[in-house]
Amino acid sequence: MKPQKKQNKTFQKFLRFSGIGVQLGVMMYLASLIGDHLDTKFSLEKPWFTLLFIVVALIVFVLVLMRQLNKLNNE
Repeated sequence: MKPQKKQNKTFQKFLRFSGIGVQLGVMMYLASLIGDHLDTKFSLEKPWFTLLFIVVALIVFVLVLMRQLNKLNNE
């Protein structure tokens, strides 16, 4: 019975992190849409808002990922 529980726990950990790539892609896409909208609204020549929102989204993603990995490591 113990090998089944260990295998189930490993599978749950795999499922928890299987969508990380999709999550990052969606966050970057939404950040670029919002930034592009603001750049267009304020008629900026360079995409400052787009760059800002992408960098902020990346920082938030890394922080959330670190929190999830720490939580998983403590289990």
